[in-house]
Amino acid sequence: MLGLPAAVQELEPRAYSASLAGTNFLVLACSRNSGGVVFDPTLPVEEVTAQLNGYSLGYFRSIMLLGRSANISLGLPYAAGSLRGKVQGEPARITRSGLADPRLRLAVNLIGAPVLNPNDFGKYKARNTLGASLTVSTPLGQYDPVRYKNSNGDRS
Repeated sequence: MLGLPAAVQELEPRAYSASLAGTNFLVLACSRNSGGVVFDPTLPVEEVTAQLNGYSLGYFRSIMLLGRSANISLGLPYAAGSLRGKVQGEPARITRSGLADPRLRLAVNLIGAPVLNPNDFGKYKARNTLGASLTVSTPLGQYDPVRYKNSNGDRS
């Protein structure tokens, strides 16, 4: 079977909403996921369960860019996880935690969602918008230098 590339869309809430220029947000996000994990059935791994926790500290600022409403945001994530299961029939456990890759995003409204003053903000009725964004994720998280770390198999 041949693998095909996949395209994705990442849409963060309010990234393209009307805003007051100069508005700042400090964001703290937490997530917890747990459950079974499915591996390739040819691997000698079975009965695997995982508990994964994610935390992120973020900063968001709305700005005006070339007469359009825009915003910049920075996210600094931390991840912790534990997996349990059997490897070749023997109980096994692994735990990892550390910084994940930070992300910097610039989003600009191309149509709609103007920069508003405080008086107009309360009166604004949302309409269709069109926006574009650029996200940069830098590989500054924790990586094990003796293991594969990229989907293309590059080693450090």
